[in-house]
Amino acid sequence: VLNKNNKFHLSNDKGMALYYNDKDTKGSTNADPKSNCTGDCLSTWTVFDQAQVIAPSALKPNDFKEFTRQDGTPQLSYKGMPLYTYSEDSNSGDTKGDNVDNSWHLVKP
Repeated sequence: VLNKNNKFHLSNDKGMALYYNDKDTKGSTNADPKSNCTGDCLSTWTVFDQAQVIAPSALKPNDFKEFTRQDGTPQLSYKGMPLYTYSEDSNSGDTKGDNVDNSWHLVKP
């Protein structure tokens, strides 16, 4: 999606921006990522999971990976970082979660 600042970022199938958190542990080829967003955090930052990823040709489908969180919930990651949507984004194209607490960021390809 091209946002209001004319920069591209990833979004879900409804056009809602996807975010990652610097405080999460990035996954690797040998290890799943680890989400540190638990409890109250999950009421603001919703775990993103989608069984089928439809990626534009500029993205590699194998950069997306589903993993299981510590609570047993499936979550999708991109390039090893767990993905989330932000509860304050109410319309397609909103990016209100970018740079929240200096640790939440838009996922840019």
